[in-house]
Amino acid sequence: MEKRRAVRLGMLANFQFSIDSKPADVFDGITLNISDDGIGFLTEAILTEGQAIIITSPVLPDFAGRKARVVWIKRDVRYFEVGAQFFAAD
Repeated sequence: MEKRRAVRLGMLANFQFSIDSKPADVFDGITLNISDDGIGFLTEAILTEGQAIIITSPVLPDFAGRKARVVWIKRDVRYFEVGAQFFAAD
């Protein structure tokens, strides 16, 4: 049984994000689901668990500028499926 605090909204949308340590580099992603706690998405970008990302896309206005930490990564045929948890900015 899942123990999530926030309800996940299934959503398919193209969006952009950057890696917190390199904000000038922007990557594309496709959301799978999103909530106040986190985001599930597909990307071709190579990420690592624990890495911080920033949602930069105006396509997700309620989440633009939010930071998330990569919690898990699964390799798909063409993409990486990523689960990331939002956290408060410093």
